[in-house]
Amino acid sequence: MSPEVHTLKWKRSRGINQIELIIVVVVIATFLGVASLSFHRAISNAGLRHLSDKIMADLEYARLQSRREQKEYRVRFRPESQKYDVLDSSETTLWTIAIDEGDYHADEMVVNLKNDNTVVFDRYGQSDEYGTIELRANDDSLMIEICQSGMIRQI
Repeated sequence: MSPEVHTLKWKRSRGINQIELIIVVVVIATFLGVASLSFHRAISNAGLRHLSDKIMADLEYARLQSRREQKEYRVRFRPESQKYDVLDSSETTLWTIAIDEGDYHADEMVVNLKNDNTVVFDRYGQSDEYGTIELRANDDSLMIEICQSGMIRQI
């Protein structure tokens, strides 16, 4: 006796059905949703880093100018209005930055300095004021540390 041989006939597909189409659309929508959230967070974090770099550059400018001119320079933080000012030795405001506007953006600035909210660099570029400045946006935060020696760093 010979075994029966069965032949399978493949049906030719005429396209995709609705279930397959719905699955593809759901997968694409899920991917786009996750990518959108990641992109938004990356943009927010980049703005926060940019603002942190700007504040550190302004602090460093005041420190270097105080050494160069042998006079005091100040950076005054005003967390209640979400701004800070850079002042020269005659207490003239050189510029003011609003942290909640423009390219530099943070939702909140928390200033934790030893005495008050003004960093004064003496003629040697050192400061009696030290502590941290925390910048917050959405769920992210960055911290800038000001050391008594005048060193400024992001932590």
